[in-house]
Amino acid sequence: MASGHPLPGDEAVRSHVEPSPQRGIDLDLSSAGRGLQQTLLLLAYMYANPGAVLLLDEPDAHLEILRQRQIYQLLTETAEEAGSQIIAASHSEVLLNEAAGRAGWTTAAASS
Repeated sequence: MASGHPLPGDEAVRSHVEPSPQRGIDLDLSSAGRGLQQTLLLLAYMYANPGAVLLLDEPDAHLEILRQRQIYQLLTETAEEAGSQIIAASHSEVLLNEAAGRAGWTTAAASS
């Protein structure tokens, strides 16, 4: 949208958020970071396909460390609500510790 005119397909990457009944805010998701885009796709898939099994490889790859825990919690809560399962491979100590904490396990950081 550099020219100020919508590009073909822009409607597919726009979201309409209503913070109050009086007005809405249009958010251009095409300018969001890759991690946010991937998270939104995962959430949309889980809501559209309850009971699904998701196989994720490095789901934290495009997320800053401070957001990894929040996104993990959001995805696991959504999976529980939708009756879905998530199987993930990750090298993120943040995600591994979160997963271990949910299962009641403890983890030790592996040296590499």
